[in-house]
Amino acid sequence: MLGAAGIIIPELLTKLGILNTPSWYTAGEQEYFTDKTTLLLVELIFIGWAEGRRWADILKPGGSPEKISESRVKEIKNGRLVMLAVMGAWFQVEYNGTGPIDNLFAHLADPGHATIFAASRNSHSNKFLSFTLRFNWVHRHLS
Repeated sequence: MLGAAGIIIPELLTKLGILNTPSWYTAGEQEYFTDKTTLLLVELIFIGWAEGRRWADILKPGGSPEKISESRVKEIKNGRLVMLAVMGAWFQVEYNGTGPIDNLFAHLADPGHATIFAASRNSHSNKFLSFTLRFNWVHRHLS
């Protein structure tokens, strides 16, 4: 769920002039303050600690089975929604070369022309749309 927020919030704050961050689809090209191996090790240590704390709750080991079952269903439903949101942001970058916030502002400025239909008129988008339609056809007929 933080993935979609991590796409939208920094892009919006950059658009408003509050932050100066790279867009999410070019962020991997940035130089960090240290090498990538050190970043990976630090992330593994901190995430491993957090996951270990979640797994081995000191006060109530395991927690309530009913709450766990309910939380799992909520997480699956929210996870599916977030996957669609991130996929939508990715499609916008593929179609237009801009992120969701730029597309939103463009649409609000000119609602009649800045739409998905206008974006699908260029040749790159037609190839991408053709691939998407073929994928959907194959998925429907093989499922």
